[in-house]
Amino acid sequence: MAISFATLSGPTASVPTAHALQAPAESWYPAGPAFNNYVTPFFSDENAEFNCLQTGCVDLTDWPLSPTLVSGLLSSPNIYITNPISAKEYFELEFHLGTNFWGCPMTFGNSACGKDIRQGIAHLVDKTIFTTSQGDIAGAAIPNDNPYPPSTGLPAPNPCNWDPLFPQTGSSCTVGALGGTSYHRAVATGVNYPWQPALGSPDFCAAASHFVNAGLASGKNPTTCVLTGIAPGVTTNPIQFFARSDSSPRLELGDGVGQELCALFTGSFTTGCSSYVSVEPVPITGFPGFITSPSSVQATWNMYTAGFINVLTFDSGLFFGYNSQFVSGIPSIQAPTGPCSAQSVPSYSAGNYMYLCSSSYDSISTQMEFSPCLNAPGDPTTGQTTPTFANCQNSSQLTATSAGYKTADLFGQNAYTIPIWSGRNQYGYLSNWQRVVLHQGNGLLNYFAPLNAYSTNPAQPQTIRQGFKQLTQSLNPYIASSFWDFGIISNIWDSLNMVNPEANGQLIDWMTLGTTVIPNQQLGYVPPAGTIATYRFALRSDIYWQDRTRLTAWDVAFTYLTLKATGAFQGAQLAPMTGVKVISSSQIDVNVNGNGPFTRLALTQPRWNLGRQRGDRKCPRQMHVRRSS
Repeated sequence: MAISFATLSGPTASVPTAHALQAPAESWYPAGPAFNNYVTPFFSDENAEFNCLQTGCVDLTDWPLSPTLVSGLLSSPNIYITNPISAKEYFELEFHLGTNFWGCPMTFGNSACGKDIRQGIAHLVDKTIFTTSQGDIAGAAIPNDNPYPPSTGLPAPNPCNWDPLFPQTGSSCTVGALGGTSYHRAVATGVNYPWQPALGSPDFCAAASHFVNAGLASGKNPTTCVLTGIAPGVTTNPIQFFARSDSSPRLELGDGVGQELCALFTGSFTTGCSSYVSVEPVPITGFPGFITSPSSVQATWNMYTAGFINVLTFDSGLFFGYNSQFVSGIPSIQAPTGPCSAQSVPSYSAGNYMYLCSSSYDSISTQMEFSPCLNAPGDPTTGQTTPTFANCQNSSQLTATSAGYKTADLFGQNAYTIPIWSGRNQYGYLSNWQRVVLHQGNGLLNYFAPLNAYSTNPAQPQTIRQGFKQLTQSLNPYIASSFWDFGIISNIWDSLNMVNPEANGQLIDWMTLGTTVIPNQQLGYVPPAGTIATYRFALRSDIYWQDRTRLTAWDVAFTYLTLKATGAFQGAQLAPMTGVKVISSSQIDVNVNGNGPFTRLALTQPRWNLGRQRGDRKCPRQMHVRRSS
């Protein structure tokens, strides 16, 4: 397959209308691609891409249509619109927990002043109004208080006691609480945006109280709650807030929260205020946080409007996103002298680029990840005012669901990030195409869509044109981190297992014939120290390189070892791996120090072995369970 990259621009203010047809439900086929070429035009944003779709210059899109666009497509039968999916995604406000905010060191998420600052900022967004008023997502998003999509199945913790200064009561204070309940005292009346709390409102004043508690000011105006007696350290340590300019909801979120922060300090809702906050609109390639250093914590940002896609399971964010095993393992911040996990490795592309390092959070999230079972009677259930918890059968260990609830509850109490919304998405493609597979978690940018897509009359012979609303950052498998990076990588290279695009809870043997979990005493060799179980993968014998050499277990071994050793963003999912052993050319063992409900998924998703290099060496690559967007 040949790949072509193109960059296109276009108007972003308005999108012309065209009549949309209901896309057929397409099953995937275990067959090779029908076409030879895959072209990915890059655009300045999604609106430019949607303009191009309606003029016929792309075949498939990568990003959900806005509800306004879906309802406004009225004049031409040339576009298919898919059924809505409960997307496996969430969007949030993030904090660099290794930096200083207005004179308060965040101390990797462990300082009291940092907790107050984050809890105060959590009061500055009415999530319910945001998701019903923001034009690009209104009607196609739900408010979310947790760092995982509601569709992953973990009940939302009762958030009403997360804020000790302003505890909440009422019928919403239950397990499974609706998103938008946390850190919320009253309906926002709006300022520049309808979801913003105004001066003197209950949530604006709650934010001010938390900032006073953090030592940023000595008091607040009794009427407006604007801060008074601002501490000297505030103006000498202003923050940089990066708002994504290539996503309208995230740009509005960044501008609006920046205005709220300025109003707290100055009384004026301005987008940025000298000496306090600078709001910097940037595309994904302009955000400096994704590139980490193997030798020092880079203080290049403080806040960011982030998003994650392909969050198929609740552990994807709760463990792989925020456990300190996945920071860049700089010796000075590692245990025992620092707060971060000693298991972290130096990395240029760390998954936990926020530098959350909390021993209590690490402990409970690890219990969740390696629980012996997913659930059991007695787990937290929706509607409880006080949750109950369960252990796995014949075990003293919590189920993954019970431990996951406790992990999310601890996360919310500390407001390590502030989740805002998750999507219910619809996608568009030209109606002269068939067999376009809609992934129930990721939409159209998925492995199976170009694998199966076919048209009797494509605009370009033997070519699938899939629009990308923005540029890739890197196709280096050790650095790649964004949804678009892996949009390219995952459309070309395979993994041991595949997630069924029609039922995301199912794993398919893809490059394997089968998988066996073997206890240590049955291995026939002494595994590495700490190993408690081993996954034995039997590889297919009919997979070949472009030079017609058969792919072997040695290729898998090289890939897995180097991905983990380099701390690649996508290498996080190999966290439990203690070693690999090639049994034969078609069998490989992956030894693990923990085994839970999510382990096989994590171990089998790496996209590996880029190809022959100079005819005799393989280059690896892989894909993480959760992708930054």
